[in-house]
Amino acid sequence: MNNFVRTILRHGLFPAFLLAYAAFIIVKGPLATNDGPVHLSFAYLLSHYGSPEWPLQSQMFVLANTLQPNMAVYAILRTLLLVFSPDLAEACLQALCLITPALAARYALRQINPANTWLAWFVLPLTANRLFYLGLYNFLFSVAGFFLVIGLYVRLRTKPSLPLAVALGCALVVTLLSHAAGFLMALLAIGVLSGLQFFADLRAGQSWRQLGATYGRLIVGLCIPLPLVIWFFLQQHGAQTLYGIPLHERVDSLMRAKLFRIQTGDERVVSCTLVFLQVATAVGLMVGLWRKRAVRWRLKLAWFAALTVFILFFAFSLLVPDISGGGWSHFMRAALFPLLWAVLCAAFFAFRRWQRVGLSLLALALLLIQFHATNKLQASLQPPMNALQEIDHLIGAHCTVLPVLESSVSYDQNGVRYPWNYDPLFQATNRLELSQDRVVLFNFLARLKVYPVHFRPGYDTQDLIFHWQPGQPQVAIQRLDVPRFEQQTGLPVDYVVIWGKPTDTDAVAPQDLARALNNATLIYESPDKLTRLYQRVSQKQGMCSSAPRHAQFAMHLATP
Repeated sequence: MNNFVRTILRHGLFPAFLLAYAAFIIVKGPLATNDGPVHLSFAYLLSHYGSPEWPLQSQMFVLANTLQPNMAVYAILRTLLLVFSPDLAEACLQALCLITPALAARYALRQINPANTWLAWFVLPLTANRLFYLGLYNFLFSVAGFFLVIGLYVRLRTKPSLPLAVALGCALVVTLLSHAAGFLMALLAIGVLSGLQFFADLRAGQSWRQLGATYGRLIVGLCIPLPLVIWFFLQQHGAQTLYGIPLHERVDSLMRAKLFRIQTGDERVVSCTLVFLQVATAVGLMVGLWRKRAVRWRLKLAWFAALTVFILFFAFSLLVPDISGGGWSHFMRAALFPLLWAVLCAAFFAFRRWQRVGLSLLALALLLIQFHATNKLQASLQPPMNALQEIDHLIGAHCTVLPVLESSVSYDQNGVRYPWNYDPLFQATNRLELSQDRVVLFNFLARLKVYPVHFRPGYDTQDLIFHWQPGQPQVAIQRLDVPRFEQQTGLPVDYVVIWGKPTDTDAVAPQDLARALNNATLIYESPDKLTRLYQRVSQKQGMCSSAPRHAQFAMHLATP
């Protein structure tokens, strides 16, 4: 019986927790994120693009019609949308984003040291970071791909075979189609590990024939994604490259693990603990190498290689251009990988039973702290999300909607600013595109080449309405040039959604907002008066049809 219970705890507890964790996310979700609504809208649009029932979206957008990075998430979402409602499909996707890296990490840890697969518990709080709340789902799937590739590489080194080499190559392809970050970091790690091993084998006197037999299968695996790499490189040739975030800010962010501070101060315990564990792992590797100083080179090679990759991951996060290859926020993505690598490095250590139990509970405690902060944040977002559901019933078919944030962050009903480090209201209105052929005239992603849906030439709302420059990293709204959009595209702006309240530091030009609301009628105002919907009367003739509930809400607003 003791052996049975021990087996259940060792092999069944983690999968059972992941299932419960996923169920919690699905029941509670979808959690509000920045880019999540756009990913959902893109996946939905891909399934009906060109249909006669969706003429407005087909007029505004064009499909890439070619393989793109970030494609994996849309394949998953489109499959989920065949079975579930959009909200449930996104909630399931979010659950997959949070648990698949941990599952892949458990596989990699098993290949390195089966006794330390419990370290996968730490991947759960590592993936629930700011990148998740920014809605970078594709990146999180590439993190899972990163762990899977490392696990397959270690297995290929211990048990060389052609099927394993092909599996490694296929895993690299899937990782690349998820996001380039996981692919690049996996290649960097494999390059260092195999390069040092090759040097050690060569120094040990192996012949070139032996080396070819040893590394030939690895080369086969690495060559499988090569055509895709060349194709993507040619597609992104000429894209803007900027270093972006200054070096001193990067160092400060790494040392304080700002990636895990979603709300100011609420997750300081999480970030400080993760930094401490990361430093402890690096020190442990150095101490282990020192103790092995008299041991033969090949016996301590794995420790030296792991430490080398650790250092290179740090260096990469300090040196990588923040804007490159048609996307940005590369520093934040790179900043996660030293922590992920620390989990794999810790597998080299020998832990006592009380240490395994204590550290596993610590990882779980960090996750609970994160989601305590998340619950507070999501509760604060509930009023505007409820208002968005009401607005969805008021807007007709084939209509354009202009969302406007009157302040750069959201405020509560007392005018107190929420201490968020991200603003999901920026693109929350894109959920309106999930029904009745609507187009929301604000979209970070449709102007980037790395996504499967683009603005049709001449219809880029970020340029026409907000006067953003190509590749502009700042997302503040300072201009609202509605006449320019209507003149260039021939489409009217049918509705305006106002989020928040005017402030002294409001970046939106008051005259632009007044002009946008000229000849507009207020048809909805939320109970906290922080969300308003206006219907505009434009000189341009559009396809928009009025919803039957307009009159009902107009009478309600007119009642004293």
